[in-house]
Amino acid sequence: MIDSHLLDVKSTKQSTKKGTKQNTKQSKHIGRGSLFSLLGMLALLSTGLPLSARAGQLPPDVRPTHWAAPFVEETLANHLLSLPDGKEFHGEAKVTHVQAVFALAKLAQKLEAGEWKPHASRPVSDKVLDAVVESDWRTQKVTRYEFAKVLASIANYVANGLPRPAASAKDLGKSTVLGPKPTITLDKSNPAYAPLAYLVEAHMLTKESPLLLTDKLINKPLLGGELSHAVTEMVIGITNRATELGKDENGETPDITSINRKKAKDQKK
Repeated sequence: MIDSHLLDVKSTKQSTKKGTKQNTKQSKHIGRGSLFSLLGMLALLSTGLPLSARAGQLPPDVRPTHWAAPFVEETLANHLLSLPDGKEFHGEAKVTHVQAVFALAKLAQKLEAGEWKPHASRPVSDKVLDAVVESDWRTQKVTRYEFAKVLASIANYVANGLPRPAASAKDLGKSTVLGPKPTITLDKSNPAYAPLAYLVEAHMLTKESPLLLTDKLINKPLLGGELSHAVTEMVIGITNRATELGKDENGETPDITSINRKKAKDQKK
């Protein structure tokens, strides 16, 4: 199902040219397909971090000149990723579904709390988009290097583009279009249950999510298309929790009560 949401390349190109801040502010107004296209591509392609990293902040198996070095540094510093053996990063190792759940939950919590200190973000070029459309990135297993880049890049886009809600903001996190929360089948004793439950309760993970863990999925390698889907759902949930519900055409908060009232009114006509 994810493929049908990721092929709207024309809208992606147009959106990335307009600037990150405007894109994120408008995200609640664009369709689900366009949002998957935009955020999926941005997550996998964005390059918002500095082009060099400090050697002293890197594990010994990551060169300061490596393309992923600044992303590795950023994700380790923010405790999104860790060193599997306590010493080296193992950047070519494949990311599993359960590792993605832990990392995305940590990232979402930092973004929601305003704790992520972003670097500058910039739009993705048409040249890069054109090259990726013809590739098979959706079916490729995600490495830790690639995962670090996606986490750091999308964090910068959200932190730079999504305004923090005012203290007086009302009706946050009450969108009626996100659908019901999925059921978690993972045993509560599993360490992954807590981060998974957080994502579900925050509407950052739907019943269609590839990260809705089961015992069979936990250690399965994560694919590029699955990561794009999961990141997009997380950003949708964060946007919902940071955005006031607003008013409908009748000046009412568009919650379930007003929707039912409108339905009853229409039925009387």
